[in-house]
Amino acid sequence: MKSLRFRLAVTALLALLFFGIVLLSVDSDVVTSRYATRKDAEKDQLFGRGWLPDFIPISSRQIVTRNNLDLNTSEGEFFCDSTEVGSFVRRLARWQTGTRTPFMRFEEGVAKMNAKGYLAYEYREHKDVWVFYVNPEKGHVEYVFWMER
Repeated sequence: MKSLRFRLAVTALLALLFFGIVLLSVDSDVVTSRYATRKDAEKDQLFGRGWLPDFIPISSRQIVTRNNLDLNTSEGEFFCDSTEVGSFVRRLARWQTGTRTPFMRFEEGVAKMNAKGYLAYEYREHKDVWVFYVNPEKGHVEYVFWMER
């Protein structure tokens, strides 16, 4: 009886291990793109594909996007001249605490970014939502994107 239990336990453990390895080896559809300048991003149709709105500052550089094609979400960052931050944020609305998002603990993330000197803004276009974390002094912007369902 003990031998049978032992074999069943080992079989179950091996099955779990096998499925764990399979899950870890499945490629995620996250595509990371890097652009030295906004012009490089334009050439690659980054804005035309909707991953970022086309009104990010002209001076935007070191643009990084990580796009999850399965979930239709994105996150990334870019730098711009601090003199252009004002005109950029005028196109945005301040982030409203309590807004529904598809991410767990989103408000905690907003609070952490605020503590680092970043202000949270949002931009909505149809069902597309971007939350931009803007540090005006550094000219640094981080963002997350999702589509409302």
